[in-house]
Amino acid sequence: MSRCVIISACPVSASLASALRPSDTIIACDAGYRNCAPLHCRPDIIVGDFDTAPCPAQEGDDTIILPHVKDDTDTEYAAKLASEKGFDEALLLGVLGGRRLEHTLANLCTGLGLEQRGVRATLLDERSRITFVMPGETRRTGISTSRSSRWRAGQRGSRSGAPSTS
Repeated sequence: MSRCVIISACPVSASLASALRPSDTIIACDAGYRNCAPLHCRPDIIVGDFDTAPCPAQEGDDTIILPHVKDDTDTEYAAKLASEKGFDEALLLGVLGGRRLEHTLANLCTGLGLEQRGVRATLLDERSRITFVMPGETRRTGISTSRSSRWRAGQRGSRSGAPSTS
């Protein structure tokens, strides 16, 4: 099973480095390459339009420069690239929080899109771990908490419209 790690620009702490594996392929999105330093990793591929950070000069790495005007975010482009390259699993770091809520929402949709293309997606930060359970699928996470949320993609929430918790 092959896994890639997509690193976007929301700040990350060094504690997330423990989620990385030596065999991971690292894809940094735009300013997300700056998050590689605290994670003690080096990107294998850098993608972006570099509107939030200058394009880094990297030797031996693939750098894909995207147009400024496009339909997908840099992170979505990286997710499509991961799918095209045949990864079974994707860990997304630097995709939750940040100053712009619409980026977090877009990144949640990116995770769902990965799942729909057959790539197991996990969005992770210091406080949250988000995975997706597709219709007809059941999964045990192995995480034991006193209260956890379970919501399946495509499932209707409770009467209030919020995902149900158990």
